[in-house]
Amino acid sequence: MPTANRLRLPPPPTPISIIHVVPAITIGGLLRELQITEHLPADKFQSTIISIFDLDEEAALSSLVGPLVRLRFPATAYRDEAVICDALLHHFRVLQATLVHSYHCFADFYSIQAAYRLGIPFIRSVLGITQASWDAPLNRAQVLVDWADDVLEKELGVESKVSCTIVVSKDLKARLVAHGFCADKLEVSYPGVSLEAAQEWRPRGPTADGCTTIGFLHRIEPIKRPLDLLELGRLLQARGVHTLILYPRIGSMLREFESAVAASGLDKQFAGFSSNANLWSPAISPDLLLITSQSEGVPRVMLEAMARGIPVVAAKVGGIPEVIDDSVSGYLFEVGDLATAADIIMRLCNSSVERSRIARAAERVVVNRFSSHRQIADLLSVYEHCLRNVDDFQVGHQEA
Repeated sequence: MPTANRLRLPPPPTPISIIHVVPAITIGGLLRELQITEHLPADKFQSTIISIFDLDEEAALSSLVGPLVRLRFPATAYRDEAVICDALLHHFRVLQATLVHSYHCFADFYSIQAAYRLGIPFIRSVLGITQASWDAPLNRAQVLVDWADDVLEKELGVESKVSCTIVVSKDLKARLVAHGFCADKLEVSYPGVSLEAAQEWRPRGPTADGCTTIGFLHRIEPIKRPLDLLELGRLLQARGVHTLILYPRIGSMLREFESAVAASGLDKQFAGFSSNANLWSPAISPDLLLITSQSEGVPRVMLEAMARGIPVVAAKVGGIPEVIDDSVSGYLFEVGDLATAADIIMRLCNSSVERSRIARAAERVVVNRFSSHRQIADLLSVYEHCLRNVDDFQVGHQEA
């Protein structure tokens, strides 16, 4: 059986080479998370992004500034660990990686092995875990692999686990601890948004005919409960509230959703927009943001809306209540309680004073707690903590 040896590594080079490993998928929050890395101090850190698995939307990664390495594999390559791990090992060596930061369980599954074999501290960011993830054996195995002592000892010959896992909310940390994760290695770091970009945009308010635009700015996926919008549309119509619900034309349920809208007779209350559109462009410009999801972390789109003075009406799930103080900086409702959601929206539609009050409070929350500057400071703190402890890192190798 492999044994774990303690090696004393040389002092890290300056600037420190950090590798960010991601799957090539355009999760909006993931892309914006990576944009934060562009603002790390250049005299201390050199960031490189390695994307694995070229899926249909990987071109969006091209929008990121900075070095980007694409590892191209067939869609089924995730079953061949050796091929992917060897490729990552090669690039980690070439780039002289000092620290590896992975952003998704598919990336974790391989990059953790390459990092441990080279004795490189490993950090991961968990943006969100749903019940479906736990119910799917393959997903569960990939999410848990870096905490599984038996896997690390058997496959890699190491005793230590992940240096740190960054989670986006206290709620997610509590759920992971409940599943047996080590609380001491879970670091809560909320997403951050650019206050400078937000200052350039303000909601336009209801149109001359009194129509309020509601933004449902999520992929059309089951976990987002898009079909709730139909019932909400009926309730608002019955209350005489004139609204237009905007949604992106992307997601596994898009066809089903649009068919249901057409069959409902509410098609004039809905308008889809291109998934490539700027969410904060004049063409979209929502007056309210609506979140009906059954599971969330801390949605970055929610923070971006709050920073722009857009009132948020959201399901009370995940880390959302850690951001929104109900009836103070936004409004919350229980998942599926669309009658309450409709009442809240009607109240906001009918009162410019209420919209302004909520908007001002929401902006203060983001300025004080959720700026990109604060997120960068949190990230630097985690990186520096891991690097201070690099001498104690357990490095495994096969003995002859």
